[in-house]
Amino acid sequence: MSNPFAGQAVDLPGKVKPPVPPASGGKPQVSNPFAGQAVELPGKATASPALAASASPSSAVAGSVKPTAAAEPDDPELVPGSRKDLWKCPHCGAGNRPERDTCRACGKHRDAPVAAKWYANPVILGGIALALAVVVALWVVTRPDFTLRPAGPQSLTGRTITGGGGSDQGIGDGIQFHARGRIAWVGRVAATGSAASSTLAVYALAKDASDDAAFAEFAKSVVIEQGAVKIDPATAKRFAVFSCYLVQGAAAPEVGSYHSVVGDSGTLSQALLGLRGFDAGPVVVVRESAVAKGR
Repeated sequence: MSNPFAGQAVDLPGKVKPPVPPASGGKPQVSNPFAGQAVELPGKATASPALAASASPSSAVAGSVKPTAAAEPDDPELVPGSRKDLWKCPHCGAGNRPERDTCRACGKHRDAPVAAKWYANPVILGGIALALAVVVALWVVTRPDFTLRPAGPQSLTGRTITGGGGSDQGIGDGIQFHARGRIAWVGRVAATGSAASSTLAVYALAKDASDDAAFAEFAKSVVIEQGAVKIDPATAKRFAVFSCYLVQGAAAPEVGSYHSVVGDSGTLSQALLGLRGFDAGPVVVVRESAVAKGR
């Protein structure tokens, strides 16, 4: 049977046409239907063959990479142990090479005058020292002195000396003493009486109490009734009257004698009665005392 298509190329659907073999046995020739034309692709800029030919690979690479400066070598001054002859800046303490005259850190000359620190200024130091001396002197003068003073007219304190401290303690019969601070005084006993498991004592602390005649008249005016003290306000101010409740077996000396006391002041509490206050003065637990008789 004869083939009517013998020697002819036949296009079949879904098949790729093979290249036509060269007549002289060379390489197969493939035709480019877009040769010499600009081709537009989606998302790409149109480039002409002339511009594409003018752009060389070497120029593209050279334009995309920026030249960088060569890294500077480490400063030998910053490398520990690299130099043993560095001079230390008197202004900031940085190390510098011997051939430098100015500091690499602060820029100041090595021979420039060094500014004294504020705390090294003699004027400021003198002011601080003076202020500290004043504070210490005031503390020594004004701090409470709880040393037991000798009993006598020359030691009358004119007021009670009080300060922080003291300690709580039980004083028997379920009664608890709650300390509020320490207390001391030297006074002349004007009157005494009993009040709620304690001894109520009235003292004259002023220097006028050393006048026997004046004190005798003052002592006659003091009245103790039902644990309270009754006295003329003007007279009480003149003689600096102080009254308190002495507890834990402490008894005031006889009227007219001088009594020096150091102790704790506070209040009393009882399990059933709770906290109990006293109108005439604080409750005092005597720790040290001295007595001197009056005339």
